[in-house]
Amino acid sequence: METEGGLSDDNRLGAGVDAEITDSVSLAAEASDGDSGMAGKLLLSYAPTENNEIYLGYTLDPTRSGAGSALADNGRVVLGGRYRYSEQLTSYAESIYDMPGNQRTLTQAYGLTYTPTDHWTYGLGLETGRVRDNASGDFDRTAVSFGAAYSRDEDLSMRARLEYRTEDGEGDAQDRDTVGLTAGYSNKVTPNWRILADVDALFSDSAEGDFRDGEYLRASLGYAYRPVDHERFNMLLRLTALQDQPGEDQVDANGNTDGPKQRSQVVSVSASYDLSRHFTLGGKLGYRTSEVAPRGTDDFSPNTATLMVGRIDWHVVDKWDVLGESRVLYTEETETTEQGALVGVYRHINDNVKIGVGYEWGAVSDNETDLEYDSQGLFLNLVGKF
Repeated sequence: METEGGLSDDNRLGAGVDAEITDSVSLAAEASDGDSGMAGKLLLSYAPTENNEIYLGYTLDPTRSGAGSALADNGRVVLGGRYRYSEQLTSYAESIYDMPGNQRTLTQAYGLTYTPTDHWTYGLGLETGRVRDNASGDFDRTAVSFGAAYSRDEDLSMRARLEYRTEDGEGDAQDRDTVGLTAGYSNKVTPNWRILADVDALFSDSAEGDFRDGEYLRASLGYAYRPVDHERFNMLLRLTALQDQPGEDQVDANGNTDGPKQRSQVVSVSASYDLSRHFTLGGKLGYRTSEVAPRGTDDFSPNTATLMVGRIDWHVVDKWDVLGESRVLYTEETETTEQGALVGVYRHINDNVKIGVGYEWGAVSDNETDLEYDSQGLFLNLVGKF
């Protein structure tokens, strides 16, 4: 797939394997290659008892290379262990050697997971270590996190995780405080309606000044409709607010190293209807109001757009699907209309995973907040559901 705006092409092909070598030793491995570079994962686990596990792993993720990394990512090595004290309490300890670009990090991580009841789970984590950065100077990093999750049944669930991280170097260049929050809520208020809410936030304060501070907040509230007496129809109404103001050396919400700042509000409605056992008709209508500014400035200007998507799925046989999708994006300030389309073929691996290949034309994303989307060409897509 061809892209612009700071994104690399993302064609990729790979394979993986999981193997039980003995009753207590297991091996998981996967490798892939593509336009963004080699990727891989290797995990060797030893579990002498059902309560104790020791593991050694290596991960190579090419998407970590980018701003602040003059060299390609060399991967991440983890040596750790888990111990279950009881049905309620589990702990882990890890030593992590991380090699992203021109940095080298040796970190110790510790954590506890406590499940006092069938409904509640709590987690506490601590990371401490030193980052060696030949370009900007070494610094110490300490992070502490706390999380909680509640699940009464399939009708009601909640989760939240808060993290505070501090970085301290020899000068101001590497001194930074960061607070991160992620939370979610799902509640089936009636047999036909469900409320969905999500929040992801990251606020970063640099000692060098405001131009290196980062601010990210995405909050959404959704109302999903699926009538129990008419399961052929599904609808989701969603409100989304995005505050994306990255610092000069940070990526934006869509992964661009030089993408614009934005303050956006989006309202969208999407629906699907099973015409028959073989055909499903779907669509989406979204409206975005935004203020957009070039990176490094506060010169915001309005950016208002309407997105329309039409889609049809053909369930050929039990394991094979064919889809076609058309997209139209109208921008009010410039009075321009952009069009895009895609076709794809998917095969169901099991009830939760399907893999597909297809082709995309045009430069219209189904994500209303992706302001610099420009993709076309072949794509490979892996979809998981729970």
